[in-house]
Amino acid sequence: MTETYKAVRNDTEKRMQPTEKRRVSTAMHYKTLGPDNFAPPLLHMEMGLINQVWEDFETWVDDHVKMILIDEKAARLAVVDAKIKFDRAADEKETAKKTISVEIRQNKAEIIRLKRELQRTGIIIGIRQEFNARTALLTAIVKETIH
Repeated sequence: MTETYKAVRNDTEKRMQPTEKRRVSTAMHYKTLGPDNFAPPLLHMEMGLINQVWEDFETWVDDHVKMILIDEKAARLAVVDAKIKFDRAADEKETAKKTISVEIRQNKAEIIRLKRELQRTGIIIGIRQEFNARTALLTAIVKETIH
C-alpha cells in the first residue's frame, strides 16, 4: 500500500482532471492501482441506490395509490424542470455579475489612467479632445452598466 501511495503522491504530471466522459477513454492512470486496491465510494453508491428506490416508490404511490392524473404528473415534472432551470439561471446571473463588475473596474481604471495621462503631459488640443471623448465614452459605459 505504501508503494502505491508513494507512486500516486510523486506523480505530479499526470493528475487526473475532471471530464464529462462516462467511459474509459485513456490508459490506466496509475499502473500500480489495480482493481484489488480500488476502494469504491460506498456512501455515494448507497445514496444513489436509496434515491433510486425512493423515486421508484414515489412513482408507484402516484400510479397505484393516489391515482394521479397524467396532467398533474406532467405539471409536477414541469415544476422540477423549472426549479432546475431557475437554479441554472441564478448561477449564470451571479457569473454575469462578477464578469460585469470586473469590466466596470477595468473601465474605471482606464478612465483614471487616461485622466492622469491627460494631466501629466502637455498634449496638443486635438489629442486632448480625443482623450476627453474616450473618457466620456468610458464613463457613459460604466454608468450604463451600473444602472
